[in-house]
Amino acid sequence: MWEILYGKAVSYNQKLDMSQLCFLMCYHDLRPAVNNEAPQCYVNLMKKCWDKNSDKRSSAKDLCEIFDKWQNDESVLFELNESKS
Repeated sequence: MWEILYGKAVSYNQKLDMSQLCFLMCYHDLRPAVNNEAPQCYVNLMKKCWDKNSDKRSSAKDLCEIFDKWQNDESVLFELNESKS
C-alpha cells in the first residue's frame, strides 16, 4: 500500500540483506516513513495491514470491500483528492 501511495518502491539501507530486513520488520517494527500529506484514511488502513497480530490485519478481500465502499463515500473521496494537491 505504501508503494501505491507514493508511486515508488520502499528503499531501506541497501547494506542490509533480506534476512536482516525481515528481522527488523518483524521484531523492531521497521516500517517506511509516511508523510503528513498522505490521506489519513489510507494511512490508517495501511498501518492496520502492518499490525504484528495477523488477526488484526485486513485481508485482501477486506481491502477490496473497503476500497469499494470508499468509491461511494464523498468524505473519503474528498480526503483522497485533497491529498493530491
